[in-house]
Amino acid sequence: MTVVEAHVATSTVMLELLPELTAQRVHPTFHVSLIQAHIPNDDEQFPCRDAKSYYDFGAVDEPKWFVDEILAYCWVG
Repeated sequence: MTVVEAHVATSTVMLELLPELTAQRVHPTFHVSLIQAHIPNDDEQFPCRDAKSYYDFGAVDEPKWFVDEILAYCWVG
């Protein structure tokens, strides 16, 4: 992510977000207190950490079920 605009009067920065974040409608403006420098993974401290796994940004973990046919129904009322 890169900084697109910085506003000194409001202490905010506008970031260029990943397409996954913009699809989830994440607002690109953040207060400077929320911005931190990226620290890469230390393989000596965390040898089994997979650096290639990313957060799915709100993808549903449950599988979707599709209805093939309705076999019966019960009318109530």
